[in-house]
Amino acid sequence: MAGGRFDTVNRIRPGFYANVDSDSLNVNFGGVRGVVTIPLSLGWGNVGKIVKVDATTNALSVLGYEWDSPMLLQIREALRHANSVLICRVNSGTAATATNEGLTITAVNGGSRGNDITVRVIADVNNASYFTVETLIDTTLIDSQTVNDVVDLSPNNFVSFSGTGLVASAGIPLTGGVDNEGTTELYTDYLLELEKYVFNVIALPTDNETLKLLTANYVRRQRDGEGKYCQLVVANFKADNEGIINVKDYANAVSWVAGVTAGANVNEGNTHRRYDGELSLTNLYSNAEIEDGLRSGEFILRPDKENILVEQDINSLTTFTKQRNTFFRKNRVLRVLDTLINDLKDLASNFFIGSITNNLAGRTLFRTEVLNYMAGLEALGAIENLETSDVEVIAGTEKDEVYVNIYIQPTDAIEKFFTAVKAR
Repeated sequence: MAGGRFDTVNRIRPGFYANVDSDSLNVNFGGVRGVVTIPLSLGWGNVGKIVKVDATTNALSVLGYEWDSPMLLQIREALRHANSVLICRVNSGTAATATNEGLTITAVNGGSRGNDITVRVIADVNNASYFTVETLIDTTLIDSQTVNDVVDLSPNNFVSFSGTGLVASAGIPLTGGVDNEGTTELYTDYLLELEKYVFNVIALPTDNETLKLLTANYVRRQRDGEGKYCQLVVANFKADNEGIINVKDYANAVSWVAGVTAGANVNEGNTHRRYDGELSLTNLYSNAEIEDGLRSGEFILRPDKENILVEQDINSLTTFTKQRNTFFRKNRVLRVLDTLINDLKDLASNFFIGSITNNLAGRTLFRTEVLNYMAGLEALGAIENLETSDVEVIAGTEKDEVYVNIYIQPTDAIEKFFTAVKAR
């Protein structure tokens, strides 16, 4: 459904358009979550195809690697706190191949992972005209077929077969698989494909400035133009935008940050969350460096005794206005606002647009549903001080328009103690 911000009542498509702003610079207020998406350069997989994985996924079958492979580190980091990850391979590759007499074997995907495939051809001891053809990746048997001719062999998840004959062999290793570099065009294709999916956070584990700018612009467009309230996690990128989280120094840590960001509920913050991933994050920062980083909108992971902690759960917003005050830099507050708009957009789409008459009764029904929803947020501790006057649903100038005003007071976690201790 159409959505996004509006400057005037100037939208054409039926939809749910929302401006999320602060009421003033000095206001005092403190769906589906858990989905991360990551574009990755891999040695296996269909290029440009988005694949959903979670902790129960058979990684070897779906991704071509066992879960403990270094190639899947970024996915494991995200899944420590995310519920699921949408993976897209954004690099192509050359397929590995092998021949044995009249048999030709070709990896079904291009890339270096094909070099880990071996095919065995075993003569049948009971029937000399039959052979058992086994496909292994590393040492894991993934397919076995007993046939008497090459044409009877079916392709499996890893290889296809062609040729004119079968000859016994203890092992036919595939070679020649090569990984190509990811391209801007493939990243662009990924972002276009991503518009078909529901997700919370994009993780971009790269130092490529062109790709950072490309993806940051995509997220800005999704938030302000399409009404899809998501966030991007990158490293060392001063975006000055509440939809973009700028991790200090560690590009390889953005998937973990994306996971805790997507996995946190509307009533949860990540300040001082302990890093529990596999990376060695050893950078030491002085107090002045940390304070400068926070003022610059950096998401900092820093050592604290035996742990690595999130210094503060903030995004990259550093320029504050009446419409975007300092509260918008806090990711917990933003989760409340983003979740509210995403959920109310679904409410309008599923139950109201095109179905409910735009009269007092219809507008009152929508107002009641919004208040009930906000009461649920208050019960979770995500907002506070809810009053019935906080939601206004007013007839628009056109017969099919309504104006909705929502006043909301998100909560935040306790982050600072100012303590006076006096000895007597």
